[in-house]
Parts: sequence; C-alpha cells; structure tokens
Amino acid sequence: MNLREHRIPVEVFAELADGGGGPSAVAELAAAQHSKHVLLVRGVVEAAKEAGHPDAGAARRAYDLLAAIQNRDGDAVDTVLRHPSVGAWARDTINALREGRPGATPGRGGPGPLPSGSPPSRRPRRSGRAPSARSTSPRTRAW
Repeated sequence: MNLREHRIPVEVFAELADGGGGPSAVAELAAAQHSKHVLLVRGVVEAAKEAGHPDAGAARRAYDLLAAIQNRDGDAVDTVLRHPSVGAWARDTINALREGRPGATPGRGGPGPLPSGSPPSRRPRRSGRAPSARSTSPRTRAW
C-alpha cells in the first residue's frame, strides 16, 4: 500500500473559518478523513505486531487483502474506509494494543457488525449515486 501525506490547503481552512468553503472544502475534509482512516487501519497492523498480539499475522493478511481488493475495486474499499466506525474501531484497537487491554481485535475487524448489521459496501446508497467528495489526485490519495 502506498501511504502518502495529506494536507489541507491553508486557503481551505481560512474559507471554513470565515463560514465559507463550499463543496470544495467538504471534498478536502472528506479526503483528509479518508487518509486518516487509512493511516489508522495501517496503525492497527503495526500496533498488533509491536504488541506481539496473537492476531498480528491475521491483521497483516487482512491489510494485504484490503490492498489487493483496492487494486481491483477502489470504490468498494473507499466506501468501507470512509465509514465512521472504521476510524473509531481502528483508534480504539490501537489504544487497546498499546495499553495491553484485553479485547483488542486487530485481525478480526472489531467486536461485532457495523451498526446496520451489514458491511457499508453492501448497503444501498440513499441517493443512488456514488459519493462526490472523493479526491483522485495522487497528492491526496492514500492508497
């Protein structure tokens, strides 16, 4: 996987601070959140390995599988990674691994299903359209 730094331009922050920004600012914020989720998921793999967790190998294989799927169907992976529960799970799992708390599930995708009970890539879209806040620039794409 190719992890790249993501930066939101100063102008976008200035526009948001002034109460503006519009769709382009929202797209930048969505791209930044996506990058954050990618880094958090990668962090789970690294934290599991550093902690010597018994599921560290499974976490690595899951990450590699996600990378392989991303190469074939990037939109499906993006949809999953953009789901808010992915970032929350990854952050909580990293913290649990670093603190040695029981219940860390680095190779099993969390303690249970997402709130709706089905993976986000299988849920019907409300608008019937793909999300529009997606950056395809190599400078902002994390994978």
